[in-house]
Amino acid sequence: MTEQLFIGSEKLLNQIIEDIYSAKVVIHIQMYIIANDTVGNKIKNALISAAKNNVEIYVVADAYGSHELPTEFTNELNKHNIHFRFFNKIIPFKNWQYGRRLHHKIITIDNKIAYTGGINLADKYFLNTPWLDFMVRTNNTEMVTALKELCTLIFNKKPFKKLHYPPQILINDFARNKIEISRTYKSLISQAQKDILIIAAYFIPSLSFRRKLKNAAKKGVNITFLTGETSDVKIVKYAMEHLYYWMLKKNIRLLEYQPNVVHGKLLYTDNKIITVGSYNLNKLSDAASIELNFLLDDNSFIEQFNSLFAHTILPKCKQIDISYTQHLPFWKKIRNYLSYYIVRGGLRVLTFFNRKEKRL
Repeated sequence: MTEQLFIGSEKLLNQIIEDIYSAKVVIHIQMYIIANDTVGNKIKNALISAAKNNVEIYVVADAYGSHELPTEFTNELNKHNIHFRFFNKIIPFKNWQYGRRLHHKIITIDNKIAYTGGINLADKYFLNTPWLDFMVRTNNTEMVTALKELCTLIFNKKPFKKLHYPPQILINDFARNKIEISRTYKSLISQAQKDILIIAAYFIPSLSFRRKLKNAAKKGVNITFLTGETSDVKIVKYAMEHLYYWMLKKNIRLLEYQPNVVHGKLLYTDNKIITVGSYNLNKLSDAASIELNFLLDDNSFIEQFNSLFAHTILPKCKQIDISYTQHLPFWKKIRNYLSYYIVRGGLRVLTFFNRKEKRL
């Protein structure tokens, strides 16, 4: 099997650790969040063990996403000859780079195995009742090699604009004139004939994307939108609720996942193609952060997702109907309205600063 689909779980954590222990030559890890918790320390200990076996290891963590990572953690990595660095200062006034973050999640093991998705290295993505998110494991040599090369370039602060990679890999990096994921989302929505499933966490889409959804709904395409009943960012949840009425009026089926936060980012159309990764449907992912998705149409992978969705995700969802918005108290409607425009405006400010980005 070339691609395996996982949701956040101890099973996934154990598979990643097993793959780290199997490494012979080189490991790359690039994450938005690496936490100093149970998961973070299990990964750290596995990396140290691999380093003792003379495996070269390179780790990049985003400086904002991983700002709580203590010096003791990184010092221990360095002590065992594990190469570690943070991506981008949090507020580098000199180049106005605040909005540009390393948001992709990549692990590569030698030239044999690679992972990407939306899952960071922290407890909330793997343990107890984990957040709903996805990770794809691949042993496709061409894809693994491309991701390894990408990680090498980013670690060494080299531009990757001319990197050649297979069509299954999509990159967004506005500062490097790469908006492949954004374009692919819009293209897939426009081309859909029967069904669209969107799983999204921080859904503040552009007006042009909303028009694409509206046009698809007019064609009679069955659209399902799934998010969480709760969110780790309350103001974004309120902003998303402002869009509920619009979606329901367009006959978009609206589902809320009950157990915990939805952090996944996935688009599935016509039972034949899926894009999944780190890309959120908002301005930050469109015009600031470095994002990476896989674009997959393999029948085996589609079957994996269909089974996972039908048996593990859908039974834990509640459908929201138009009565929800009609009976919402007036003060909550005002709260949601204000939240939407505050969040939208804030994202615009961050992406405006990112336009002056000049280097990694």
